[in-house]
Amino acid sequence: RYFLVLDDVWDKVDLQAVGVPIPSRRPTGQYKHKVVFTTRTEQVCGSMVAHEKMKINCLEPEDAWKLFREMVGQDTLKSHPKIQRLARQVFEECRGLPLALTVIGKAMSTRKTPNEWQDAIALLRRSKLPEILEKDEDMLPRLKLSYDYLPDDDIRKCFSLCALWPKEHHFGKIGFIECWMGHGLIDVGGFNDINVAYDRGHVIIGKLKSACLLEPGFHEDHEVEMHDLVHDLA
Repeated sequence: RYFLVLDDVWDKVDLQAVGVPIPSRRPTGQYKHKVVFTTRTEQVCGSMVAHEKMKINCLEPEDAWKLFREMVGQDTLKSHPKIQRLARQVFEECRGLPLALTVIGKAMSTRKTPNEWQDAIALLRRSKLPEILEKDEDMLPRLKLSYDYLPDDDIRKCFSLCALWPKEHHFGKIGFIECWMGHGLIDVGGFNDINVAYDRGHVIIGKLKSACLLEPGFHEDHEVEMHDLVHDLA
Protein backbone atom coordinates (compact mmCIF):
# COMPACT_ATOMS: atom_id res chain seq x y z
CA ARG A 1 0.00 0.00 0.00
CA TYR A 2 1.14 3.53 -0.60
CA PHE A 3 -0.07 7.14 -0.69
CA LEU A 4 2.05 9.36 -2.95
CA VAL A 5 1.73 13.16 -3.15
CA LEU A 6 3.27 15.13 -6.04
CA ASP A 7 3.18 18.89 -5.62
CA ASP A 8 3.21 21.55 -8.37
CA VAL A 9 3.37 19.20 -11.37
CA TRP A 10 3.94 20.95 -14.71
CA ASP A 11 4.39 17.97 -17.07
CA LYS A 12 3.18 14.40 -17.22
CA VAL A 13 4.95 12.12 -14.75
CA ASP A 14 5.39 8.57 -16.03
CA LEU A 15 4.74 6.73 -12.78
CA GLN A 16 5.64 3.31 -14.12
CA ALA A 17 8.95 4.61 -15.46
CA VAL A 18 9.99 5.57 -11.93
CA GLY A 19 8.75 2.31 -10.42
CA VAL A 20 5.35 3.41 -9.13
CA PRO A 21 2.44 1.08 -10.00
CA ILE A 22 -0.47 2.84 -11.68
CA PRO A 23 -3.26 3.14 -9.09
CA SER A 24 -6.62 1.67 -10.05
CA ARG A 25 -9.84 3.62 -9.80
CA ARG A 26 -11.24 1.23 -7.16
CA PRO A 27 -8.30 -0.43 -5.37
CA THR A 28 -9.12 -3.59 -3.44
CA GLY A 29 -7.41 -6.02 -1.09
CA GLN A 30 -3.78 -5.53 -0.15
CA TYR A 31 -3.02 -3.38 -3.21
CA LYS A 32 -4.74 -0.21 -2.07
CA HIS A 33 -2.80 2.81 -3.23
CA LYS A 34 -3.42 6.41 -4.17
CA VAL A 35 -1.55 9.17 -6.02
CA VAL A 36 -2.53 12.79 -5.43
CA PHE A 37 -0.93 15.62 -7.39
CA THR A 38 -1.37 19.38 -7.60
CA THR A 39 -1.04 21.32 -10.83
CA ARG A 40 -2.04 24.63 -12.34
CA THR A 41 -3.04 23.25 -15.71
CA GLU A 42 -5.85 20.91 -16.67
CA GLN A 43 -3.68 19.48 -19.47
CA VAL A 44 -1.60 17.70 -16.83
CA CYS A 45 -4.77 16.20 -15.33
CA GLY A 46 -5.68 14.86 -18.76
CA SER A 47 -2.24 13.50 -19.62
CA MET A 48 -2.00 11.71 -16.27
CA VAL A 49 -5.57 10.39 -16.57
CA ALA A 50 -6.70 11.79 -13.23
CA HIS A 51 -9.62 9.79 -11.82
CA GLU A 52 -10.97 12.77 -9.90
CA LYS A 53 -10.28 16.50 -10.21
CA MET A 54 -10.78 19.10 -7.51
CA LYS A 55 -10.52 22.73 -8.59
CA ILE A 56 -9.32 25.23 -6.00
CA ASN A 57 -11.10 28.51 -6.63
CA CYS A 58 -10.05 32.02 -5.70
CA LEU A 59 -11.05 33.39 -2.31
CA GLU A 60 -14.63 34.40 -1.66
CA PRO A 61 -15.06 38.22 -1.72
CA GLU A 62 -15.47 38.53 2.05
CA ASP A 63 -12.36 36.46 2.81
CA ALA A 64 -10.38 38.21 0.07
CA TRP A 65 -11.28 41.67 1.39
CA LYS A 66 -10.32 40.61 4.92
CA LEU A 67 -6.90 39.40 3.71
CA PHE A 68 -6.32 42.56 1.67
CA ARG A 69 -7.22 44.82 4.63
CA GLU A 70 -4.85 42.88 6.89
CA MET A 71 -2.01 43.39 4.41
CA VAL A 72 -2.68 47.11 3.94
CA GLY A 73 -3.34 47.84 7.62
CA GLN A 74 -5.98 49.98 9.29
CA ASP A 75 -3.55 52.86 9.80
CA THR A 76 -3.25 53.31 6.03
CA LEU A 77 -6.91 52.60 5.26
CA LYS A 78 -7.99 55.32 7.70
CA SER A 79 -5.28 57.82 6.77
CA HIS A 80 -7.56 59.67 4.31
CA PRO A 81 -11.36 59.64 3.78
CA LYS A 82 -11.00 58.64 0.11
CA ILE A 83 -8.62 55.72 0.59
CA GLN A 84 -11.24 53.21 1.74
CA ARG A 85 -13.10 53.62 -1.56
CA LEU A 86 -9.90 53.55 -3.62
CA ALA A 87 -8.69 50.49 -1.70
CA ARG A 88 -11.83 48.66 -2.83
CA GLN A 89 -10.90 49.35 -6.45
CA VAL A 90 -7.35 48.06 -5.97
CA PHE A 91 -8.76 45.03 -4.15
CA GLU A 92 -11.13 44.25 -7.04
CA GLU A 93 -8.20 44.25 -9.46
CA CYS A 94 -6.65 41.37 -7.47
CA ARG A 95 -9.53 39.07 -8.54
CA GLY A 96 -9.46 37.13 -5.26
CA LEU A 97 -5.99 35.69 -5.91
CA PRO A 98 -4.24 35.20 -2.53
CA LEU A 99 -0.73 35.97 -3.84
CA ALA A 100 -1.92 39.17 -5.55
CA LEU A 101 -3.91 40.24 -2.48
CA THR A 102 -0.90 39.67 -0.23
CA VAL A 103 1.82 41.21 -2.39
CA ILE A 104 -0.18 44.17 -3.68
CA GLY A 105 -1.72 44.78 -0.27
CA LYS A 106 1.73 44.98 1.30
CA ALA A 107 2.92 47.25 -1.51
CA MET A 108 0.10 49.68 -0.69
CA SER A 109 0.56 49.55 3.08
CA THR A 110 2.68 52.71 3.13
CA ARG A 111 0.65 54.64 0.54
CA LYS A 112 -1.37 57.20 2.48
CA THR A 113 -2.46 59.69 -0.17
CA PRO A 114 -5.33 59.32 -2.68
CA ASN A 115 -2.97 60.17 -5.56
CA GLU A 116 -0.77 57.15 -4.80
CA TRP A 117 -3.81 54.85 -4.76
CA GLN A 118 -5.19 56.30 -7.98
CA ASP A 119 -1.80 55.78 -9.62
CA ALA A 120 -1.78 52.15 -8.46
CA ILE A 121 -5.29 51.60 -9.86
CA ALA A 122 -4.19 52.96 -13.24
CA LEU A 123 -1.11 50.72 -13.29
CA LEU A 124 -3.11 47.63 -12.36
CA ARG A 125 -5.80 48.26 -14.95
CA ARG A 126 -3.21 48.71 -17.67
CA SER A 127 -1.87 45.26 -16.88
CA LYS A 128 -5.17 43.75 -18.13
CA LEU A 129 -5.47 40.77 -15.81
CA PRO A 130 -8.24 38.56 -17.23
CA GLU A 131 -11.18 37.39 -15.13
CA ILE A 132 -9.87 33.81 -15.24
CA LEU A 133 -6.12 33.33 -15.38
CA GLU A 134 -5.02 30.84 -18.01
CA LYS A 135 -1.31 31.56 -17.68
CA ASP A 136 0.75 32.41 -14.64
CA GLU A 137 2.45 35.11 -16.68
CA ASP A 138 -0.85 37.02 -16.69
CA MET A 139 -0.33 37.86 -13.01
CA LEU A 140 3.21 39.17 -13.35
CA PRO A 141 2.29 42.72 -14.45
CA ARG A 142 0.17 42.98 -11.30
CA LEU A 143 2.91 41.72 -9.02
CA LYS A 144 5.36 44.18 -10.58
CA LEU A 145 3.62 46.93 -8.61
CA SER A 146 5.33 45.64 -5.45
CA TYR A 147 8.69 45.68 -7.25
CA ASP A 148 8.13 49.25 -8.48
CA TYR A 149 7.29 50.35 -4.94
CA LEU A 150 10.51 49.03 -3.38
CA PRO A 151 12.41 51.86 -1.65
CA ASP A 152 15.37 52.20 -4.06
CA ASP A 153 17.17 50.77 -7.08
CA ASP A 154 19.75 48.90 -4.99
CA ILE A 155 17.02 46.85 -3.34
CA ARG A 156 15.38 46.23 -6.73
CA LYS A 157 18.69 44.93 -8.07
CA CYS A 158 19.15 42.69 -5.03
CA PHE A 159 15.67 41.29 -5.64
CA SER A 160 16.35 40.68 -9.33
CA LEU A 161 19.52 38.77 -8.47
CA CYS A 162 17.34 36.18 -6.71
CA ALA A 163 16.54 34.77 -10.15
CA LEU A 164 20.07 33.31 -10.28
CA TRP A 165 18.88 30.55 -7.93
CA PRO A 166 16.43 27.86 -9.03
CA LYS A 167 12.78 27.93 -8.06
CA GLU A 168 11.84 26.47 -4.67
CA HIS A 169 15.39 27.05 -3.44
CA HIS A 170 15.87 27.79 0.25
CA PHE A 171 18.19 30.77 0.33
CA GLY A 172 20.71 31.01 3.15
CA LYS A 173 20.65 34.63 4.29
CA ILE A 174 24.43 34.91 4.62
CA GLY A 175 25.02 33.40 1.18
CA PHE A 176 22.48 35.81 -0.24
CA ILE A 177 24.21 38.80 1.33
CA GLU A 178 27.66 37.68 0.20
CA CYS A 179 26.36 37.27 -3.35
CA TRP A 180 25.07 40.84 -3.27
CA MET A 181 28.47 41.94 -1.97
CA GLY A 182 30.24 40.07 -4.76
CA HIS A 183 28.11 41.82 -7.38
CA GLY A 184 28.79 45.22 -5.83
CA LEU A 185 25.20 45.77 -4.70
CA ILE A 186 26.45 46.20 -1.15
CA ASP A 187 29.58 48.35 -1.22
CA VAL A 188 31.82 46.58 1.29
CA GLY A 189 34.49 49.24 0.83
CA GLY A 190 32.05 51.86 2.02
CA PHE A 191 31.97 50.39 5.53
CA ASN A 192 34.77 50.46 8.11
CA ASP A 193 33.45 47.23 9.65
CA ILE A 194 32.43 44.24 7.50
CA ASN A 195 29.72 43.46 10.04
CA VAL A 196 28.02 46.73 9.15
CA ALA A 197 27.88 45.56 5.52
CA TYR A 198 26.24 42.32 6.67
CA ASP A 199 23.77 44.38 8.70
CA ARG A 200 22.89 46.29 5.53
CA GLY A 201 22.22 42.97 3.80
CA HIS A 202 19.89 41.87 6.59
CA VAL A 203 18.03 45.18 6.29
CA ILE A 204 17.52 44.54 2.56
CA ILE A 205 16.21 41.04 3.27
CA GLY A 206 13.84 42.55 5.83
CA LYS A 207 12.50 45.04 3.29
CA LEU A 208 11.94 42.30 0.70
CA LYS A 209 10.13 40.22 3.32
CA SER A 210 8.01 43.22 4.29
CA ALA A 211 7.02 43.55 0.63
CA CYS A 212 6.12 39.80 0.60
CA LEU A 213 8.71 39.24 -2.15
CA LEU A 214 10.63 36.93 0.18
CA GLU A 215 9.13 34.56 2.73
CA PRO A 216 10.61 32.91 5.84
CA GLY A 217 12.37 29.65 5.03
CA PHE A 218 12.21 26.32 6.85
CA HIS A 219 14.89 27.58 9.25
CA GLU A 220 13.39 31.03 9.71
CA ASP A 221 16.40 32.59 11.43
CA HIS A 222 18.82 31.59 8.68
CA GLU A 223 16.81 31.05 5.47
CA VAL A 224 14.31 32.72 3.19
CA GLU A 225 12.41 31.43 0.18
CA MET A 226 10.47 32.84 -2.75
CA HIS A 227 7.13 31.97 -4.32
CA ASP A 228 7.71 30.62 -7.82
CA LEU A 229 5.65 33.40 -9.45
CA VAL A 230 7.67 36.00 -7.56
CA HIS A 231 10.76 34.18 -8.86
CA ASP A 232 9.39 34.67 -12.39
CA LEU A 233 8.97 38.36 -11.60
CA ALA A 234 12.62 38.56 -10.50
